Amino acid sequence: MPPADETEPSHASARYTPLQITLHWLTAALLVALVGSGLAYSADLAERAAIWVHQVSGQILILVVALRFVVRFFASPLPADPDHAVWERRLAAFTHLGLYVTLIAMAATGYVAASALGHTALALPVSQSFARSDAGEALLFAHFALKWVLLALVGLHLAGVLKHALQGRDGTLSRMTFQPRKEKENA
Repeated sequence: MPPADETEPSHASARYTPLQITLHWLTAALLVALVGSGLAYSADLAERAAIWVHQVSGQILILVVALRFVVRFFASPLPADPDHAVWERRLAAFTHLGLYVTLIAMAATGYVAASALGHTALALPVSQSFARSDAGEALLFAHFALKWVLLALVGLHLAGVLKHALQGRDGTLSRMTFQPRKEKENA
C-alpha cells in the first residue's frame, strides 16, 4: 500500500464528492422505483405501466452503477474511522461489495428476463429465443431469488445507517449527505 498523502483528509473531515453522493441517492431512488414497480407487476396492478417503470428504472440503474464504478475507480477511498471496530469495517465492506455485485446480477438477469416479453421498454433486448430458452428461464429464476439477497444486504446497510444515526453519531452518515458535518461538542 502506498504511503498516505499528507494532503489526504482524516476520517473526521473526509466526505464523498457531490457526484458520489448524487449517484448514491439516485441508486436508492431507483431501488424504490424498482421494488414498487416489481410489486405492482407481481400483484397484477397496472401491469403494463408497472413493467415499463421497472424496465426503464432497471436500465437507468445499469448506467448509474456503471458510472459509480468509473467514479470509484478514480476516487480515492475515504479513510476508515479508527473508532469503528474491525468487524464493523469488514461488515461494511462486505455489504457494499455485496450490494454492487447483487445490483449488477439483478440488472443482468432482469434484462434477459424482460427480453422474453413481447413488448419491452428495453433499449437493446437480447434475443427473444435465448430469453425464452432454459438458460433464460434459469436467469429469470435467479432474478427472483436475488431479490432476497438484495433485501438482506439493504437491511444490513440500513442497520448500519441506524447504528450510526442513533448510537454512533460519529459523522459517518454526513459523509454521504450534502449537509456539512456537525462537529461533536466537547462534553
